[in-house]
Amino acid sequence: MQVLWHFRKDLRCARVIDSDLDTKELSKQVVDLFLLSNEEQGQVTETVGEFYLLIFLLFWPDEAQPAIANPPNLEKCVQYMSQSYETTYQKYLRCRYLVPLFFLGKGKGVQRLIHTSKLHQIDWELLTEGDENAEVECLQRVNGNVEDNNVLVVRDGQQIQVTPHNWVTVNKQGQVSFYLGFNIKGPVACNIRYEENCK
Repeated sequence: MQVLWHFRKDLRCARVIDSDLDTKELSKQVVDLFLLSNEEQGQVTETVGEFYLLIFLLFWPDEAQPAIANPPNLEKCVQYMSQSYETTYQKYLRCRYLVPLFFLGKGKGVQRLIHTSKLHQIDWELLTEGDENAEVECLQRVNGNVEDNNVLVVRDGQQIQVTPHNWVTVNKQGQVSFYLGFNIKGPVACNIRYEENCK
């Protein structure tokens, strides 16, 4: 794997032969090599946001499946993704609304990712403009908390910062739940619900 890494700029793809590793573990090794190389060379901001989006989609913690050993640091990935967005896309997109590309659904593994195009118009309206008590059947709510007007998700000991879809809904400290979306700027919290409102 290390030999392939040194030729990454010359090669457009690589083929792993006779690997007894499962796909998730192999993906983890490739991501680790990429992140390690960029941190050593100080090139974190040169990495496109799509790479970090892929990390979130592949490695977002799933309570139903066993955790992988040494998962990527998603807390750092949020920072890197934000920096990458600012250097690559912000000059073109400025203040435009970034639509989440994927949402976290109720399935397992990669099957739990739901592309925005698969949502019905009613579901999309509930996510973006709906009442906080509204339920979207195919999506899974994620628990988090609000501290100092920041929405945080605690997973595997990491505090992953999530951008609220609507900043007005983040008006006080407390436990929240929301639907988690992903765009090229980072994770997005849609339809934020304060947990004391549900009781």
